Order: sequence, then C-alpha cells, then structure tokens
Amino acid sequence: MADSALVHNLQTLTDLRDALGRFAHDAQESLRAAEADVSRAQQWIQQRVWHWQRQVQQAQQGVRRAQAALNRCQSQVHVGRDGRRRVPDCRSEERAVATAERRLRETEAQLRKAQQWKTRLESAAGEYRRHAGRLQRLASTHTPRSRAFLERLATELERYLAVTPATGVPSGEAPLLSPLAQSFVGFIPGSDSSGQSQRSHGYAFEKAKQEMLRRALDNPKVSSAIRGWIKQEVNRMERARQARVGGYQPPGGNPRRMRIPPGVDAGHRIPGLDKPENLRFELASMNRARWHLAKRLGVEHKYR
Repeated sequence: MADSALVHNLQTLTDLRDALGRFAHDAQESLRAAEADVSRAQQWIQQRVWHWQRQVQQAQQGVRRAQAALNRCQSQVHVGRDGRRRVPDCRSEERAVATAERRLRETEAQLRKAQQWKTRLESAAGEYRRHAGRLQRLASTHTPRSRAFLERLATELERYLAVTPATGVPSGEAPLLSPLAQSFVGFIPGSDSSGQSQRSHGYAFEKAKQEMLRRALDNPKVSSAIRGWIKQEVNRMERARQARVGGYQPPGGNPRRMRIPPGVDAGHRIPGLDKPENLRFELASMNRARWHLAKRLGVEHKYR
C-alpha cells in the first residue's frame, strides 16, 4: 500500500460529494412522488371495486323486484263467464326480468375485472416497494455515510498537501497518509511505497493468468459460464494443434493461449504480484474504470 501520493486536484472529491447529495435529494423526491402515484392508483382501484359491489347489489335487488312482479302477474289468473281460465299478458314483466338478469351479469363481470386488476396492482406495488425500499435506504443511509467519508478524505488530503508539494513527495522526510486516505488512494494497483509506477503487464502476468484459467476449470466456485468458456478454449487449442499436425487451416485465436471470457478481466488481489493465486475474475467495466478514477484524483502515475 502506498505511503505517499501525488495529488493534483481535490475539487473532484468535492464535486463527487455534492453530486451524491443531489442524488440523495432527487432520489427521495422521486420516491415520494412515485409512492403518491402508487397510493392514488390503489385508492382508485379500491373505489372501483366498491362501486361495482354496490352496482351488483342494486342489480340483484332489481332482479328480485322484476321476478316478484312477474310472479304477481302470473298469479292473476281468473275464470271467465264461459268457465275458461284467463291468463294475463306478462310479456313486459318477462322482458323486465331478462333485462335485470343481463344487468346483473354485466355488473358481476365488471366486479370480477376490478378485483383482478386490484390483485395485479397490489402485486406490482409490493414488488415496486421492495425495490424502492433498497433505493430509499441507499439515499437516506448509505449516501450520507459516503458523503461524510469523502468529507473526511478531502480534509485529510488537504492537511497532507499543506506540508507536501502537489508535484510529488520531496526528498527527506515526507508526511505519511493516514490509514483513511491510504484506504482510498492505495486501492489503485501498480504503485510501490515510493510512488513510482511499476512495469506494465508482461510475461509473468500472462503466465499467471493462463494458470488461473486452467485452475478455474475444476473450481466449483467459478461460475458455470466461465468454466464453459474455458472448456471451449481448451477444445479450440486442441483443434488448432490437430490442424497444425494435419496441415490444414487452424481455428482463429492464439493456439497457445486461452482467451479470457468477454466482459471479464484477470484482476490482482494484491497489486503487482503476478501469481495465479493472486488473480481473480473481475468485471472488465469495473477493473478498467480504476485508471479513470485514479486520473480524476491525480494519482494515475500509480496505476499499472
């Protein structure tokens, strides 16, 4: 880990701290607005359920009234002077019963739809709130902690620069960075305690990487996707060997080296130590972004 650092600009830390503050504020405002929208949607769908429940009750009452009217009409049978039974005309009451029953079926269908949408909305709202809760904790807890850390780091580096020129560590006694600053600056690989840049990746690193890939093939802790890629590389190298023996065109790629899976890099656990056990699989986007962060902090000379 570096005892000293070449720091050019501390404004980046201040900008990052301010950006985190804006992010926390905007995230919380957005979460509040989204929660209000979700609550309004739930209230609206609940009101629709209640509305169609009342409509079903009214439709049921309408069916009962229409059926009662039909029964009264059909019961008004009288005997004429000729002794024959006279049945009244109840076609209007029958049509009223049919209309009331159709209305009841329609309202019941609407109620079922409203209840289904209520269930879907509650499920989606629950899923949203689980994700929103994580963002809320990030904005309300983790982000303030990060801002406090950046504030302490900037203060520490300002004290460091007050006694150390920004162009480098002078000869003689130089003040040491505190563990807090070292934990932030020292993660950047490729620098020794004197601040001099080490050599770039070479034969030792490539040899260690090939051995790491061979060991990963039988390591159950490595993801199946990476192991599958390594198996394909082994097969490719074997086909290339057979092609050289047979005198025909070999497949593409280096016939003596396995390629690392796309989107993955071989990263160092301890900077500068090119040993298979010191290498690990890292996302390329994260591994390669370290140099850009180092450049913004003014310590890119320590990055290998």
